Amino acid sequence: MITIKPTLWKRSVVISFVLFGALCLSPMVFGSPSATSSIAGVGALVGMFLLYWFTTRRVRLEITETEVRAEEGGWTRAPLGKKEAFRSEIRSIRYVPKRYTFYGADGQALMVISNTWTMPDMVKAAEVIGVPLYEDRVGQSKARGSNKARLVYEPGSGLGAGKRRAAWPTDPAA
Repeated sequence: MITIKPTLWKRSVVISFVLFGALCLSPMVFGSPSATSSIAGVGALVGMFLLYWFTTRRVRLEITETEVRAEEGGWTRAPLGKKEAFRSEIRSIRYVPKRYTFYGADGQALMVISNTWTMPDMVKAAEVIGVPLYEDRVGQSKARGSNKARLVYEPGSGLGAGKRRAAWPTDPAA
């Protein structure tokens, strides 16, 4: 079994922690140096980090020989749909903002998970499963006048996260 945990240092998480840290530590830096405000600011920062760690420690994507299962940590995200699918039925993975969708051979969505994972995490998942990964951001495909997604990873060509293709190939799940 292969377990893929989400990357902790996502841009949105880092920006949130920097802003929250600046808010919590500003009384210590700019205000009067009272012990109460300093301890409260540091305590709030540590508490927020522990809350984040506690809510994300159960988040994982488990890939076994027979199935793919997403565990999104209980109450951290609203349920988007089915959270497990047979590995042999998955033909492609598509990213649209706010979710990743695993598609079958007939273009039917087999599993829908949140965007907790980063694109390199999902490239790793697509590589393990052996399916292509497409990125379909809202507006990009409509601006080109088509319903085609950009290929991010293709199992046969070695195209990965570092080597992005400019062409927009057809997607069997489109």
